[in-house]
Amino acid sequence: LAVVPLSILHRLTGRPYYAMAIYAIDLTAVVALNPFFKFDGYWLLVDLSGLVNLQRRAFSLWKELLPWIFNKRIPPTLESISGRGRKILLLAYASFLGVTFVAALPFLLRRVPWAMRGLQDSVLGLPQAFRHGPEVAALAVGHFLGALLFWVFFGRMAAALISRLVISAARVSRNR
Repeated sequence: LAVVPLSILHRLTGRPYYAMAIYAIDLTAVVALNPFFKFDGYWLLVDLSGLVNLQRRAFSLWKELLPWIFNKRIPPTLESISGRGRKILLLAYASFLGVTFVAALPFLLRRVPWAMRGLQDSVLGLPQAFRHGPEVAALAVGHFLGALLFWVFFGRMAAALISRLVISAARVSRNR
């Protein structure tokens, strides 16, 4: 709803910050459609497929991978799902989620020092940017939000990994 008036204002005035706001809204919409975080895209996939707790099932499937390979038995998570299409969807989702998680972790860890410095610089530069006008302020806010988005993404991944490790450790200690 905000894109239409922003587009009209951009056409009338030619100011770049209206276009930047439109790009930010578009980027937010694309991120919201990401099915790997519990945003709109995830819930849409869950609703369309009927696979409740899709993400949890995908992680369970990864835990059952080695017994599946060595025992040549269908994993209980996959066995509990009816329908060939739903099983394929779960396998595809789990595969893509696992590969993305494993590939993204080293990249994110290498970016931590840069991201810390970027967040610090963007926060310290905000007051000065607002003194230089709306275009500079819009760029500074975008830089700040980009740095903040990294930390939100990194924090969610770290929290997911830590919770999985804690849950696994609790199960191992309970089984002893």
